[in-house]
Amino acid sequence: MLRAAAEESLTTGDTEMAVVLLRLAHDGAADEAERAALKVALLEAEWRTDPAAAGHRLRQLTAAARTGLLSVGPRVTIAHCLLWLGRTAEAAEVLDGLAALETDAEQSAEIRFLTAWARFTHPGLLGEEPEHAREPRRGAEGVINTRDALAQAMETMMADGPDDAAAVTAERALPRALLLDGGTALPAAALTILICADHLEVAALWTDRLLAQAAVADARSWRGTLLAIRADIALRSGQLADAHRYAEAALGMMSRESWASTVGLPLGTAVLAHTARGQSAEAERHLDQPVPDAMFRTVWGLYYLRARAGHYLSTGRAQAALDDFTACGDLMARWNLDLPALVPWRILAAHAHLALGRPERARELAEIQLTRMGPEPSRAKGAALRVLAAVAPLAQRPSLLREAAEMLRGCGDRLELAHTLADLSEAHRSLGDVQRTRMTIRRARDLAADCQADALRRRLLPDVGEVVAEAADETGAGASAP
Repeated sequence: MLRAAAEESLTTGDTEMAVVLLRLAHDGAADEAERAALKVALLEAEWRTDPAAAGHRLRQLTAAARTGLLSVGPRVTIAHCLLWLGRTAEAAEVLDGLAALETDAEQSAEIRFLTAWARFTHPGLLGEEPEHAREPRRGAEGVINTRDALAQAMETMMADGPDDAAAVTAERALPRALLLDGGTALPAAALTILICADHLEVAALWTDRLLAQAAVADARSWRGTLLAIRADIALRSGQLADAHRYAEAALGMMSRESWASTVGLPLGTAVLAHTARGQSAEAERHLDQPVPDAMFRTVWGLYYLRARAGHYLSTGRAQAALDDFTACGDLMARWNLDLPALVPWRILAAHAHLALGRPERARELAEIQLTRMGPEPSRAKGAALRVLAAVAPLAQRPSLLREAAEMLRGCGDRLELAHTLADLSEAHRSLGDVQRTRMTIRRARDLAADCQADALRRRLLPDVGEVVAEAADETGAGASAP
């Protein structure tokens, strides 16, 4: 009865009352197995508001899993929490224990999803990856298990990159990936697939719905996680003010101890947003804050390295930027997770080489990136074409940049599109095409203003000669009007 009342309190967002009720239930439990199960329920309830504080239960719970007191579901919950807090050795032990159990189809799907998510977030932790993504099993009524299907989509993305089939699976999973059924791992995985597949509008829609649900549940850790994802979506869409706002809100939801290694996502997004807005001091302030060493053994460390490198590049430290971009590439190669949809390190390193006066190396990296991608359009491919244009003969640049712009427009990356249009206006200027130069630079300025990309806007400010010429054109047009 106490546990049922606690679950009702959690549904209405009264976490404090739920914890009180669960403690009473724990104290009155009849045996060790029941007490261990109630400790897991307490862990889940306390995790909503303060993962670091809830983590004090994990040592006892890991021991309970070791002795066989806990069933599959609670062990999966414990492993997710251990991974979040960077306690990877204990997480690997729990995962090994799960692999040795006899399980039914539902339990097998839980374990498979946990394993796929662990391989993505903590690459290298579990050794060799499966050779092929196994097809999800169907239940007694022919229904595919959501966790099984999402695990397969994650495995496919890690092996071959995101595709439309994985995105469809992710979108279908989201209505079933309710937060109340086990926290944020399942929706986070589905949203990650959609983001990497450039389905940004769909990802934003579902993240907003889940944020509303997390607000009703009054779960700060859930809200923080979803806000960090929403910030990443906004950044990739070129909505820099929103990216900054969401990232700062995410960081304010939990302490750094509760964020643990996952802090790399909101922190990296905040740095990139500040950098693109020309706010170097604010970006530097974030980078001055300490981060856990364990973060660099997770996928979130890639986000942080990319952001720090972007800041270095924008402030004239191209070699330092190249070092960080190359570090991203080394980690992704070691982890067998070379996904440009995640971090396009070759393209970013190419920009550093351009700043260092090494156009041939920039060309080589862009060409390698293009050969490793499929025929479908993507943000990364558009960005690679922009690099190729920078090192191509002048006469070839407009066509490459127009192709890149069309691709980026379709993928919703307005910031990279603004940069591409700015490069296109420079190409037209160099070719002496005054009319196209003016038309393109105005489009680039408007887009940069819409993104609030002040760093790019300053680069695109008109010179005195251009202002005079435009004023003369407008005066002439006015004189000839009836």
